[in-house]
Amino acid sequence: MKKIIWSDQFSVGVNELDEQHKELIKMINKLLDNQNAHVNSEVISDLLGNMRLYMENHFEYEDKLLKEYGYPNLEQHKEMHEEYGDEFRELIISVMNRNTDAPENMLINLSDWWTNHILHEDMKYRSFFKEKGII
Repeated sequence: MKKIIWSDQFSVGVNELDEQHKELIKMINKLLDNQNAHVNSEVISDLLGNMRLYMENHFEYEDKLLKEYGYPNLEQHKEMHEEYGDEFRELIISVMNRNTDAPENMLINLSDWWTNHILHEDMKYRSFFKEKGII
């Protein structure tokens, strides 16, 4: 699988959110760098654990910011975050149970979900923030 390369197309225009998205992409790319690591390796466990914590903090920050400015699609956006959080926890359990398919599935899931989420869902609030004068 190819690494995700950050470009301006990923920018939502809010510096803190862009920085958080960049960090999440770096974490995915680290997993890609270690895609041949065994599922029960410390490397995979550490990367997934760190990513889970960072992801949860990112979702919380993003949802708080959207709420603060009255984003009209907040509930739908929060629901996507909650659903993905559940999926991600299931993925971690799969890796912890040494499911041999977990690493490939994990990489596809992470790469696809984050790319699509930022480029499609998060971009929906870019114009909203622009109207509010935040960008």
